[in-house]
Amino acid sequence: MRLPFSFVFVLRSTHLLRLLQHQRRYSDIMGAFIFIIVKRFVSLSIVVLIVYYMYAILGMELFSAYDLTNCCKNTSIEQYFAYSPNATLNGYYYLNNFSDIVVSYVTLFELMVVNNWFILMDGYASVTSDWSRLYFMSFYIM
Repeated sequence: MRLPFSFVFVLRSTHLLRLLQHQRRYSDIMGAFIFIIVKRFVSLSIVVLIVYYMYAILGMELFSAYDLTNCCKNTSIEQYFAYSPNATLNGYYYLNNFSDIVVSYVTLFELMVVNNWFILMDGYASVTSDWSRLYFMSFYIM
């Protein structure tokens, strides 16, 4: 057999899991981890995906028609949305948009990890209206 050497290490580590089944206290810990924590994590993941889907569809309906490239002239956030083909320091915040479902998920993930979410909110507020801030703040609170 020609198996990569790292594959052998993976197989040996699974052998340790079999040893944990023989000890009563370790099997209790593994049982609690698998049956309690993993179930709750799956439930939480499903809720997060549903909320993401709801906000992604709503964001595509509200903001898919707007382009943030070179928006926000004469504001404090102009540098984040600036684009020039010859420039080396573009802002690249104009790439966070709601053009399709995949890009919407990426944009929402960046909003979730607090990646300067207020800059993106101000960009859409300058292109649309101040009511768009309600969308971003409600997602941030959720």
